[in-house]
Amino acid sequence: MRRFAVVLAVGVLAGCGDGPTAPTSRIPEVAGTYTGPLIVQVPTDRFQGTARFHVAQAGAQLTVTGSITLLGKAAQVAAVRGTINEMGFFIPTAGGAATGVVHEACGRISTTRTNITFTGRRVRWEEDVSTERCATFELSGTLSR
Repeated sequence: MRRFAVVLAVGVLAGCGDGPTAPTSRIPEVAGTYTGPLIVQVPTDRFQGTARFHVAQAGAQLTVTGSITLLGKAAQVAAVRGTINEMGFFIPTAGGAATGVVHEACGRISTTRTNITFTGRRVRWEEDVSTERCATFELSGTLSR
């Protein structure tokens, strides 16, 4: 019986650590440069271009910068900041076209919907954009790192 008590005491003490174990972060590591094809859909036409995004990451905080090339012309994408959740879904919090970028010909450009999801070494980007004087359009693409 004494032996059982010693084994039980050792088992209980072994189970007592310095406190609860801290949960490990499940935020995906997505920092890097992503490139790939981009589709721009306007009400009457569809264009294919390319996109190049650079993602900087500090924990769950992301900053996305980059460029889009369409019809042979490159344009910088307004920097966007936000957070990424455990499922790889990016939630924008500041910056981007949602801030009301003004284009010379089209006027104010505003994002009406953004869906950016990271999976492995890929990112799926979908965005609906409206303008004051040009067509409303959709951007979409799957880019790889």
